[in-house]
Amino acid sequence: MKRIIFIWGLIFLSLTTCFAQKTETKLNISGKWSFDEKSSRVLVFQTPEEYTLDITQTDTEVKIESKIVRKGRIFTTETILYLDGRGEVNGKIESKTVLKGNAIIRKMISKLSGPDEKYSLSKDGKKLTIRRSVYTRPLSSGGEITFPVEHYIFKK
Repeated sequence: MKRIIFIWGLIFLSLTTCFAQKTETKLNISGKWSFDEKSSRVLVFQTPEEYTLDITQTDTEVKIESKIVRKGRIFTTETILYLDGRGEVNGKIESKTVLKGNAIIRKMISKLSGPDEKYSLSKDGKKLTIRRSVYTRPLSSGGEITFPVEHYIFKK
């Protein structure tokens, strides 16, 4: 009888351990993404003919290669974000990036760097949303201009 109770206790303990373990999947935005102008809400002065992102993500960094085609001219940039908050400089843009829950949060260090960004995926993993927060830029003539929240939607 003690042996049966002991065996059932082990089974219960192992099942409890299995259910208690949280299987957390980390957000990974890797892939080739195309801009979806119709779904996006952005302040764009000229809609590009093509806007794509080629993203590679590891546990510690995200590498974003962007390509914009406008009036037949191709513009490319490469951005590297470190997911541990140590900070990065891409061109003149200084930021600190962290993976927080189901989003990648990029905080700009100086006001001249632009808006903070939040990268998130749809549940099916086929839609990438980049949300840029409200930000203000000084004007050379004095005063300032405020840009609204923008949502850039990309699809695989």
